[in-house]
Amino acid sequence: MKRIFSCLLFFLFFTSVVFAAPSAQDIISKIRQNQDKIKDMSAKVVTIIKSDKEGKALEQKGVILTKGKDKVRIMMETPMRQLTITNGNKMYIENKDTGQKFVQDLQKIREKTGQKNIGGDPLDQTKILDTFYLSLEEKGIFKKSYIITGVPKDTNSLFGKVKFYVDASSYVPTKLEVYDTDNKLLTKSEVEYKKIGDIWVLSQNKSWLNVPGGKMDVVMKLEDIRVNKGIPDSEFVIKEE
Repeated sequence: MKRIFSCLLFFLFFTSVVFAAPSAQDIISKIRQNQDKIKDMSAKVVTIIKSDKEGKALEQKGVILTKGKDKVRIMMETPMRQLTITNGNKMYIENKDTGQKFVQDLQKIREKTGQKNIGGDPLDQTKILDTFYLSLEEKGIFKKSYIITGVPKDTNSLFGKVKFYVDASSYVPTKLEVYDTDNKLLTKSEVEYKKIGDIWVLSQNKSWLNVPGGKMDVVMKLEDIRVNKGIPDSEFVIKEE
């Protein structure tokens, strides 16, 4: 009788786990539910770049504005003054020190390179997954996390796979790994967030990249973050001259 009861409990537990198990798309949907709450965002950005080749770290400071999924304005203030605006399929770049300016057609670049995720919100951690076949692995019992693995749909892709590590309590990606076609780790990012109201907003991204001749470390910090304050469309106008 005890054995039957134990088997029954195991069966009930097992079936509840099976039927409750989420898919990779379920997890991505939850991540994007949080991102979709961000109608617009502004922040001061400090980026520090170190490489094996250069002894001195490079520090960049600027301001970023985003609105929706395809409007981005970045005003870099140091070490040079450069304005970059992305609006839909267009990107405008202006060097404020030299006056040099030009407009790029992102759609043509996407078609030429096959990289559909070029442009758009640079803080969107999941847009790369649109071009991958996905699988999901669940870790932990009391403190759950998910690992989403993506294998490129394009057989000519430079990537072999990507891995997203997702916190199960907040549904935000906390780590990203990108591998080449030989399963060698190309880049890794660790991400931190700040909660503003009921929205998790990226506040820091620490990355390292394998580059020819060594390794590069990049730390990006967002400060004075403001969300849903009503940034006007006029901030993202691209004037083609």
